Amino acid sequence: MTDIRAWSAEQAREYTEGRVPSAADGYILEELSRISPRTVVEIGCGPGTIAEQALFVENYICTDVTMEFLRAAYKTRPSGVFLNCRAETLPFGSGIADCVVAMAVLHHLQNEALRHSLSEIHRILKPNGVFLLLEDWCFEKGITGFEEEARKFRFGNGPHENHRAAENWLSEISAIGFSCGDPVWTHRPFHTSAPHLIRWPEADRKVRMMALESVRQ
Repeated sequence: MTDIRAWSAEQAREYTEGRVPSAADGYILEELSRISPRTVVEIGCGPGTIAEQALFVENYICTDVTMEFLRAAYKTRPSGVFLNCRAETLPFGSGIADCVVAMAVLHHLQNEALRHSLSEIHRILKPNGVFLLLEDWCFEKGITGFEEEARKFRFGNGPHENHRAAENWLSEISAIGFSCGDPVWTHRPFHTSAPHLIRWPEADRKVRMMALESVRQ
């Protein structure tokens, strides 16, 4: 598997130069506006397009595995906090976040790394905190559907081997301790096509999504 850190460093400049606010950003921003969290931790912030627009959040913490992305994100929101770290080992105390955001990033992780990351997200969320997870690329078809869709795009040598079907996401998230409702499918442009996004309705410490919503027990 391609190393996510090496791939991110290689692709960061090109991705940053071409990145503009998208409809997917709007999904996250709508939810953040609705739940009004005081402290948000974003996993894999990239060039900071969410952080730049979420100025109504008092404490916005950007994390990423590559410094190139963090430098770009800092330019969009100098008042934020920027940390170079992996999702599997988040450098925070327990229960510090009202909301954790992960937009189109966790599909880069293999199963063990994903489980560690979800455990860390669960740990740093406050009781009744919200986890906003957005993923796309034909998840209802799993990796086969993604491979079909990927022909329309150029991903370089990025690690996209771990796309999961909706039921797999639900299983992984529930196993960590999040309470999830039934997934609801919706369509909104993410890249240049209309990928599928899943949303699990409010439960109890929430994984809410744009792709999903669930609650932390």
